[in-house]
Amino acid sequence: MQPVVIKRGGCQVNFDEQRIFQVVLHAPHKQAGVDAVDYCATVAAQVVQ
Repeated sequence: MQPVVIKRGGCQVNFDEQRIFQVVLHAPHKQAGVDAVDYCATVAAQVVQ
């Protein structure tokens, strides 16, 4: 069964791990000097678990 996310407006969409990856990739962690794609993949994998 595909996990579902309930959006603010109440609609339901399928969970998308790639979207989490993209959010982490563009997050303000770059201010701390962390700009590694591997790091972003690790964080996204932790969120999915």
